[in-house]
Amino acid sequence: MKKNLRTIASAMVMFTMVMSAFAAPFATANAVTQTSGSSSGTSFSIGGGSSSNTSCSVTASSRSVKAGEKVTIKWETSGFSKITINGETVSGSKGEKTYYNIQVETTFKLVATNDSGTSSCNSTVTVGCEQAPVDVKCTLTATLQTIAYGGKVTLNWTSQGGEGVIFNNGIGNKPANGSMEVGPLYKDTTYILTVDEGLVVSPHQSTKCTAVI
Repeated sequence: MKKNLRTIASAMVMFTMVMSAFAAPFATANAVTQTSGSSSGTSFSIGGGSSSNTSCSVTASSRSVKAGEKVTIKWETSGFSKITINGETVSGSKGEKTYYNIQVETTFKLVATNDSGTSSCNSTVTVGCEQAPVDVKCTLTATLQTIAYGGKVTLNWTSQGGEGVIFNNGIGNKPANGSMEVGPLYKDTTYILTVDEGLVVSPHQSTKCTAVI
């Protein structure tokens, strides 16, 4: 009986030693894995990669103004140290500036950069400009009101609000402002200048000027 007990005890000791030897590599590998995973103290997300927290935007108080009016431009940036609008440096990561006497359609371009110039952001806004209607006017004068039979005379004219002028007596189209010599004249002659306003909606009263020689 005692012999059998010693045999069983010896077998159990041998089994324990074998199992310990078999399990040791796995325990070591597991310990290394845990150490490697916790050494940096940094958490990572799947599909990660850091994103830069930079942005910029520019807006206008109105997208269209009448000629001569003003517009206020507002900007807001994040992560940049230098901000310009149309090449002019402005202060602050966000703010606003008023531009006066807008005469034509204007695009405001914001450019934001960091200190090293390695990162930049662009944003634009365009403000339209409605031109005020121009009064259509003209003048037409002759250097002489009376000339000798067969003589010549110079006509001078000015106009505004049109694309040019149109003369009667077969002369036709001329620039908006100018002068020309007419003749020889053998009778009283009336010259009529009409401002060329292009396509107009009828009914429309044309603007005319007259000179009688």
